[in-house]
Amino acid sequence: MRSKRMAELIRDAFRTMRARLTQRLASVALYSLTDGSDLGTTSVPRHIAFVMDGNRRYADREGSQTIEGHVTGYDTLLDVLQYCLMLRVRTVSVYAFSIDNYTRSEEEVGSLMKLMEEKLWELEGEAERLRADGVKVRVLGDLSLAPRGVREAARRVMEATAENDACVLNVMFSYTASEELLRAGRMAARMAGPSVAEKRMEAPLLEVATKRHVDEYLYASEDVDLLIRTSGERRLSDFMLRQSRCCVLHFSERLWPEFGLVDFLEAMMAYQRQARVVLEAREVLEWTKMESFARLQRGDETSKKQAQEGTRSPSSVLSVEDGVGDGEAE
Repeated sequence: MRSKRMAELIRDAFRTMRARLTQRLASVALYSLTDGSDLGTTSVPRHIAFVMDGNRRYADREGSQTIEGHVTGYDTLLDVLQYCLMLRVRTVSVYAFSIDNYTRSEEEVGSLMKLMEEKLWELEGEAERLRADGVKVRVLGDLSLAPRGVREAARRVMEATAENDACVLNVMFSYTASEELLRAGRMAARMAGPSVAEKRMEAPLLEVATKRHVDEYLYASEDVDLLIRTSGERRLSDFMLRQSRCCVLHFSERLWPEFGLVDFLEAMMAYQRQARVVLEAREVLEWTKMESFARLQRGDETSKKQAQEGTRSPSSVLSVEDGVGDGEAE
């Protein structure tokens, strides 16, 4: 009994030493990514998103229960969050549980719900530490599908960290981008104005306005700069599709529970190599969107003026709608 206790103490001491050494190495390595860099503000992404894939395969390989893979994956998340805090990353989003995963076995889903609730309460218990680090936790998705215990734990941890403003941790739970976009589209259309049937001439304007305002109703509206997926899979699996339309994609062969500092640094260097091109493309996309909206507004105002003067005709309606491509009626 005494020897077993001694072995546990030695393991705990070893883990503590390894954690401290890893943190020091991380500080040096991560600082080198920004110190003296000629990339300026593009050297560090503001928003990093993670598809944490490979927990089950890790457990199978280790000969342990599936849930143990997810527990180890949670520990990896805490390590990665620390790396992001060292780099002053503003937003970290993680794909914690897809709506599609509800189709898995009842036993696995139940275990995952229990684990999620447990870890959320752990985070709530670490409120002081999260406050010191400035981490705001947001649990985002269709939480109506989750058990009451998960919803309550999510509410409590979000309330406990609501005032923190150094870094946002988006835990995308009971989530898919498809559901998010459908929800946002409905809300944007409802808020954009009168129905198309009532104001036919405003149909193109309403369509663009809806697209423009969809971002306001997403669970998380911040554009993703770097999206990392582990386990060698090269797909997004319905995760933050709109937010990542202009970002650097990095696919790691490492299973998520094994994803460490070296793998994180590799992803950061991949971002630094491609950041400028991606950010320039994002600027062009934003300019095009704003210009299209401005032109449609001008076209719509012209249509209203014609209507007031009594000069509208079926041909003028057609010309405005045909002019959507170049923004003006012929």
